Amino acid sequence: MKAKLRCFRRPLSIVQRVGLSLLWMGLVLGFLAACATPREWVPPQDLVEPEQWFAEHPSWRVQGRMALSDGQSGGQMSIGWRQAGESATIDLRAGLGRQWWRLSFDETKASLEGSEQEALLATEPEALVYEATGWPIPIEAFGQWVKGLPSARDEALVFDEAGRLVSLVYEGWDVQLSGYELAWSEEGQAVELPSRFEFRKSPLRLRVALNRWDWLKSESGE
Repeated sequence: MKAKLRCFRRPLSIVQRVGLSLLWMGLVLGFLAACATPREWVPPQDLVEPEQWFAEHPSWRVQGRMALSDGQSGGQMSIGWRQAGESATIDLRAGLGRQWWRLSFDETKASLEGSEQEALLATEPEALVYEATGWPIPIEAFGQWVKGLPSARDEALVFDEAGRLVSLVYEGWDVQLSGYELAWSEEGQAVELPSRFEFRKSPLRLRVALNRWDWLKSESGE
């Protein structure tokens, strides 16, 4: 999916590019700041493995904050990721919510819109983020990392003694996963998921902190 489809040809203004840059920066830092509410520890033998958990919970929502720096400037914002099977929607907010962006994508198409952003269309989310910000942020792969799972093109995988993924290399990005915490279903089952992430690809640095998981009963989340 390399070709990009744009719904307009007018280039983004400096204000729009700066706003989008701050948005993605905030997305990463915001995720780092949040922590899941501690709950009573469940013995490892009683935990559900991530692969099984997400096969049984294909519709979910997670919230947090993120931040990004390019070595000269940076910013932070809140992020909400909503997944319904293969369809994902990422909502980003900055400036007390006055600025917002929404990135939606599935296996075949992606769209980006915002409070100060005309709609953009492409065949993959990375193409839109790169066009808007100039940063090759691995959006689709991050959808696997939030589950504590590697993506298809990850290299140099490192696991801790408990078998949890803690670091990897992805197309020049050095990625660290940490802050594993328990996420619970209404039925009382639990899975261990990472809550903190750091991506480095000089001069870029992204940090993300997740603080809340919700397991949706249907694809619409209603």
